[in-house]
Amino acid sequence: MRRGLWFVALLAPLGCGPTPAPIQETSTPAASAPETAAAGPQTTVSRMELTMHDYSPTLGESRKPTFRVFAESAASTDQKAWAIEGVRAVAEAKDQDPFVFAAARGIFDQANGKAELTGGVELTSGPVAVTMEDMVWDDATSTARTDKPITFRDSGTELDATAFEVQVNDQTYTLKDARGRIALGVRTP
Repeated sequence: MRRGLWFVALLAPLGCGPTPAPIQETSTPAASAPETAAAGPQTTVSRMELTMHDYSPTLGESRKPTFRVFAESAASTDQKAWAIEGVRAVAEAKDQDPFVFAAARGIFDQANGKAELTGGVELTSGPVAVTMEDMVWDDATSTARTDKPITFRDSGTELDATAFEVQVNDQTYTLKDARGRIALGVRTP
């Protein structure tokens, strides 16, 4: 009988005390978009690197960025993107020369897998050089495009076009309403 009392005496302090009150759910009205945007401070950074990645399985290989942006300055925006200036971007092509973009400014939106470069864009990849006003990168399709006039140069070929698209992984160029000179081969005297 004494052993039973010891056991009850040891457990008694564990069960003592008031029963906690049940949790009550409360609702608060959601903040409106302008209040939320105004509440957060804008972050500004100098010399920043931003990247987009392909998240498909790699079978043990390390992941490499599909699109990498180097910016002299970057400022966060209310839309969870970055406003960038002094831009140099690199799109990695599989087993080919990378595509290098240079621009005055742009918007980097990693959440949507898009980047927009503006203020005069220059694209180079091996011997290819393309100049354009602006360009939109779509990471899901590894495509850069513009609907504004461009100039395309490649080993003696010089073309002007009203729109342009390049699929980086296939290294496929599409030019709309292209005019100019195409070098088809090397002449020998």
